[in-house]
Amino acid sequence: MANLKNKFDAAVIGAGPSGIAAANDLARKGFNVIIIEKRPRLGLPVRCAEFVPKQLYTYCKIPKNSIAQEIENLETHMPDDSIVITKSPGYILNRHLFENHYLQEALANGATLALESEVIYVNHNQLLVKTKTRTRSIEASYIIGADGPLSAARKYITSNKIQLAQSLQGVITLKTHQANSKVFFHPDYYMGYGWLFPKGATANLGLGVSYRPGISINDIWSKFLERLKIDNASLKSLTGGLIPVSGLMKNIAKNNVLLVGDAAGITHPITGAGIANGIISGVTAAAIISKNLQRGRRGLEEYEQEIQTLFGKSHALALMNRKYQEEHWNSNPELLTRVIKNTWIAFSSYSHRKRGEVKCKVAD
Repeated sequence: MANLKNKFDAAVIGAGPSGIAAANDLARKGFNVIIIEKRPRLGLPVRCAEFVPKQLYTYCKIPKNSIAQEIENLETHMPDDSIVITKSPGYILNRHLFENHYLQEALANGATLALESEVIYVNHNQLLVKTKTRTRSIEASYIIGADGPLSAARKYITSNKIQLAQSLQGVITLKTHQANSKVFFHPDYYMGYGWLFPKGATANLGLGVSYRPGISINDIWSKFLERLKIDNASLKSLTGGLIPVSGLMKNIAKNNVLLVGDAAGITHPITGAGIANGIISGVTAAAIISKNLQRGRRGLEEYEQEIQTLFGKSHALALMNRKYQEEHWNSNPELLTRVIKNTWIAFSSYSHRKRGEVKCKVAD
């Protein structure tokens, strides 16, 4: 962090998709922005399936060189071994290329990047940033917490915890071309699923599950690989991660600090999808901060209202479906298949969940 200024219009904590989206939009408008990232490099290792829907074009362009494969359909592999194919148009990204494209654009517009720099404390417009050699204070008119599920910025806003699922993912070489993205449900994958998202000659293979006492995701992972007849030794770049599943947080802004992406719980509670929602929240945050800076305003109530408008209803529906899954998850493959048909986004029943519904629909 040598030669850094001490004062900025905006400090963005985290250089993932949501943070870079916010920083790039602010820098493009001429504001003085710093991006603070604790990793030594961006985008790698990959910790997500890298899928984005085509509708993301509404909020940002997707550089062609960052698209690994275009996808039209989703295969849902059910617990009873049936397969349902539905339309799900989108792209599997080379996420590190996507992030680097917008990072370089932000830097060209004057943003500052501080790598291997961890924010350890946030208080109003002050950040304490720790590097390998020192700890220093930075001041910013606005602070954007894009620092993931274990957000340091969130501690300033609220003491509320978010519910997290656990995941593992690796990269495999495909023997044949795979045209569709695939998800796998099984009684063992409690409140979660496995996935295979193709990227041409390779694919992201992963598993996300909710916590259960005494159950290790490593054991479930081994069984997942066995069912797909995949040798663990053939996997590359095995990584683990945490996925927020408790939905959009009630409080995502305080004074001049706001949260975007995973830090705000914007990850979809059923699918775990986070890239697109994160970018949308980052773009929204930048627009409102830009307007405030231009007008000399301070409050972020408009940001909370806009995010609630964008995600509130969809997250409320997802959480109702998630609650239904929790109440009716079953070791019987046939019964669990009925639960998944009631609660997975590929089925029409997903959007028909009624608030407060508790009656089990899987029993004969």
